[in-house]
Amino acid sequence: TGPVYTSARGYFSNYFDLQTAGSDEVVIPTRGGDWFDGGKWRDMHFHTWSPNHDVVRSTWDWGFNAIGTCNRVLSVLEKAEESDQKNQTLAEIKTMRAWYYYLMLDAYGNVPLVTSFDSGTELPGISSRADVFNFVIQELEANLTALSEDKSAATYGRPTKWFAHALLAKAFLNAQVYTGTANWNKVVEHANTVINSGKYSLENDFLVQFKPDNGAG
Repeated sequence: TGPVYTSARGYFSNYFDLQTAGSDEVVIPTRGGDWFDGGKWRDMHFHTWSPNHDVVRSTWDWGFNAIGTCNRVLSVLEKAEESDQKNQTLAEIKTMRAWYYYLMLDAYGNVPLVTSFDSGTELPGISSRADVFNFVIQELEANLTALSEDKSAATYGRPTKWFAHALLAKAFLNAQVYTGTANWNKVVEHANTVINSGKYSLENDFLVQFKPDNGAG
């Protein structure tokens, strides 16, 4: 399952760049010849990117490579003997795939929806943003019960039940954008589930998140 998680490292050099440099969150200035990078950050700031723009293209490639990796790992693990460990691992990988798909539908809208590995040489069709959103929701809800409720070093870096609830809350928060229909009650339901678990609390010190011991003990 390792490649499913190492793929997530590309989040900060792809999706994060796309979403922050393409908004008012950051402006990347050029100092002399530094940080000009062929004008790609200027294009992001002025919203003059094209389908061939480096950040737009690399984020697409990263996301669908990660989804393909999930499909490949699932195709192997599904052949394993039945066990509780197998069920949990499959649920974790499907939850990771749902997260990758959430990022792709958020960034690009209508995208290919592929859930199998080595499905032939034909190019996949495009699914509507609403259909991909519904797939993400269904995948997360279907795999919730098989995910771990543990919050410790044993599950650090892997999707837990609380990860899935948090992602469901985030997805439903933008349901009106993705599908045309708002669903605020679902946002409250899943957010409250995380809050009421008693496993998390708000941190008062902003700098704590940057310390080397900010993860699981």
